[in-house]
Amino acid sequence: MPASTIMFLDIVGFSKHPNRQQRELIDSLTTEVISGMGSLINPPLDTPHVVAMPTGDGMALAFLHQPKQPWDISTIMSLIFRVEAWAKAKDISLRTGVHAGEVDVITDINNKTNIVGDTINYTQRVMDAANPKQVLFSDTSFRQYIGSNNPSYSGPPYGPGCKAVFEGHFEVQAKHGMMMLV
Repeated sequence: MPASTIMFLDIVGFSKHPNRQQRELIDSLTTEVISGMGSLINPPLDTPHVVAMPTGDGMALAFLHQPKQPWDISTIMSLIFRVEAWAKAKDISLRTGVHAGEVDVITDINNKTNIVGDTINYTQRVMDAANPKQVLFSDTSFRQYIGSNNPSYSGPPYGPGCKAVFEGHFEVQAKHGMMMLV
């Protein structure tokens, strides 16, 4: 079973916008993600790639791992930086959840590549636990990408003067009373 790092993005208050503005927001977010990740979505076979799945009020991006090799964290952090800047420019809020684990890759009813399994479900719950303008990493993805010695990240697109600083570990309650460490 292949492994993946999944990022779930949700536009906060999406359904409160008129239909036309909902479409504009989704089109704009899609354009932003594609401009930063386009070469990784539907690349040549046998290369690392991302499965992008629309969710109506956001999207899920599954960064499929090569065997025993997770993604370079700078790719994931650059996308987080990019979509957060996009949201700020649009004066909207995003909630973002990141988790890593095994997935099943399927062909869905629309004949598109899709992801199923506990990992994507768990990632959605991590995102659901986030506050507006907050990015939550599951404990699993935090340990895999950041480690526990220094809870910050200063690689690209950040730097020594501008770090992504992680707070936590926090236990949060998710759907069905499930407790998660984020």
